[in-house]
Amino acid sequence: MSLLVAAPPDLRDFVDSVRRCCDAAAIPMRSRDEQHLDRALWRRLGDLGVLGLGTGEGEAAWLAAVFAELGAHLCPGPLAATVMALQLLPLDGAAEVRSGERIVAVGCDGVFPWGMDADVLIGLAGDAAWLVDPASPRHAMATLAREPWARVEAEPLQALVGGRKAASTGDLAVAALLAGAAQRLVEMTAEHARTRNQFGRPIGDFQAVAHPLAAASAALHNAASLLQAAARMVDTGGDARAVCAAARTVAADAALDAARVAHQVHGATGFTEESPVAAYSTRIRQWTLLPPDAASRRAALLAGIGAIDCTTVGDGAHAPRIRRHTESDQ
Repeated sequence: MSLLVAAPPDLRDFVDSVRRCCDAAAIPMRSRDEQHLDRALWRRLGDLGVLGLGTGEGEAAWLAAVFAELGAHLCPGPLAATVMALQLLPLDGAAEVRSGERIVAVGCDGVFPWGMDADVLIGLAGDAAWLVDPASPRHAMATLAREPWARVEAEPLQALVGGRKAASTGDLAVAALLAGAAQRLVEMTAEHARTRNQFGRPIGDFQAVAHPLAAASAALHNAASLLQAAARMVDTGGDARAVCAAARTVAADAALDAARVAHQVHGATGFTEESPVAAYSTRIRQWTLLPPDAASRRAALLAGIGAIDCTTVGDGAHAPRIRRHTESDQ
């Protein structure tokens, strides 16, 4: 699977630049490591233009390819939240987010991935989005991948427009992260099966090992094809909400299955905290929980096949009322 098949040379060069940036950052590949936001790496990604992908015309395909590379490196940080936020924030508030100077977290139901490190908080419910008071109380959460998530007692400040486009961009970004991480995990597992001998032969020669690996690879190929189709629909200006939700759903299923197969093939060594297999597996599971939430994806998929009235999807029924500040609040 590769999202760079038939890609133009400038996109290949861009992805190569991102790869070198991640390699130079020496991102930890152990599941026991606490995940902290590397501000220097974040600003380098901003300088490269990674954090602003998806806001320009025809950039969805670039976002998919670049985020797959970031996923392959397990690049930490609110990547999907940042590209979502740039669909929502006004221009005067987006520049510092795009450059990496300000960190943004997008959350649903009071849970904000990377919320402990964020300067800007955005709440999301369906197609409704709103700014959250950054002074709202935050409580650190224990997470599987040891990322600094926060539960926030959110005080909404200002409604934002563009929630539908932001949700599509978010699902596309998360799908790419999952596909990239899972593909790297399958490649690692295939190499282990080729070099690990048992009963005098490589374990990859046994059908019980080879067949699940082949099935996982095929599922990732299908996920990549749907991801590319979703990116093309976004780039053509169509309503891509349903296909982006489908791309993320398929990518998540394929990535979780790839993690299961990797653990089976590696055996006990794949469960140790020092193993990169565990690092990829835990991050894949963590990324499946990122906003937009599962309920909004299900609604988008049902609306896409005409099972429900699309005018009722993501209407913000569960969004909080925006508190209007007055002079008496000062």
